[in-house]
Amino acid sequence: DGQLTCHLNSQATKTYRAWYEGWRSTQRSVGELTDAEVQRLLEGVHLSRDDGFAAFQHVERLGGVQQKSIWHKSTGEEIEKFQYSADVRIKCGKFHVVKRLFMSVGKSVVRLERLSVGQLSLEDCGLCAPGDFAELSQQQIDRLWQDPAPVQPKKGTESQSEV
Repeated sequence: DGQLTCHLNSQATKTYRAWYEGWRSTQRSVGELTDAEVQRLLEGVHLSRDDGFAAFQHVERLGGVQQKSIWHKSTGEEIEKFQYSADVRIKCGKFHVVKRLFMSVGKSVVRLERLSVGQLSLEDCGLCAPGDFAELSQQQIDRLWQDPAPVQPKKGTESQSEV
């Protein structure tokens, strides 16, 4: 259905879980999204002349886990590595928009997983692994045309409605 495809690419709200890396040494650190970085992601950034402006509708920081430390060869300094994650919601279909928004605040996305499109959760459709597919019922297709209910922020999260 061409109209549905167009709607999903440009109008439907999509929710993603993004994983990004951080590190800490005695000299410097790059950690979880700060309040200022979350605010910038919600306010939006100019992507390019062709792609224009994009912003997340919601950002929920989920915390992180420590990874195996590495040793800097020339200084002998230990560098602690971390992997953080955040759930983000966006109504935009631009090329690599989630990764580009994270890059705008100095975070490099290492893994990205789509959680839902509109009101339809991929898990509810049985789509749990890359490459999974399923035929959708008419009820599920109807839900793709609907936008999700507004997000109620939890502690440590931000949403555009709070701005």
